[in-house]
Amino acid sequence: MTEPTHSYLFVPASTPDRIPKAMATDAHRVIIDLEDGVGFEAKEQARQGLAELVLNQPAVLRINAIGTPYFDDDIAAAAQLPWVEAVMLPKVESPLHVERIRSALPAHIKILALVESALGIVRLDDIAAARPDRLIFGSADYLADIGASFSSEVLNYPRTRLVIASRAFSLPSPVDGPAIVMKDLDAIRADSQDARGLGMGAKLCIHPAQVPVVNEVFGISDEQRRWAEAVLAEAKNHSGAFSFEGDMIDEPILKRARLMLANAGVRRPN
Repeated sequence: MTEPTHSYLFVPASTPDRIPKAMATDAHRVIIDLEDGVGFEAKEQARQGLAELVLNQPAVLRINAIGTPYFDDDIAAAAQLPWVEAVMLPKVESPLHVERIRSALPAHIKILALVESALGIVRLDDIAAARPDRLIFGSADYLADIGASFSSEVLNYPRTRLVIASRAFSLPSPVDGPAIVMKDLDAIRADSQDARGLGMGAKLCIHPAQVPVVNEVFGISDEQRRWAEAVLAEAKNHSGAFSFEGDMIDEPILKRARLMLANAGVRRPN
């Protein structure tokens, strides 16, 4: 997952007919879900179905949490499935969780740490120091854990904590939880803009209709790309601060331009 990834679309592992449809969307990554998307009685059948699944592009597999009766079988399956590019581990509350899953997986499989509780947020620096490949915010479970209702004010603190921890330990910008509305595009856009404004770099999606909005908000516009490329080109002609299009440009502004280009969304090849 070297290219920027702004949208992750969930699809239940128990509905294999929906997986190709999810793959055909503009989602940068598809998450095949063995956890919340699959009922307790259907997990074994869903896992067995994945062994027969043939995909022409990589996917993420969300397994069940450490401590559940399903974890050992899930992690063993993940290690054998050729299309698994990354494993998403839910309920991460300790660096030991990251270390345990790393020891159980082949080195080429990435680790996405889903932090979704108050304890996970409190221990976030230690979790980030364990070097998962990306931090993800499980906002719905977090709100349930602390007994709060959805609002940008309640989510500002944990989102910011994920951003700071990711930056401090040189991880990619973190992934925000999904919008709670399925198809209200205005609400999805507003929630995505709140997260993007705090420094989040991507968002989980629970419906294909959310994907285009998320890609737009977390991606880069043509004008932003033009400005970033132009200001960096002009910087080559100066050894210090300079004026560009009426603004004073110094190193922090150039750093922002570089980050904008680095975070530009790239559609994966089919």
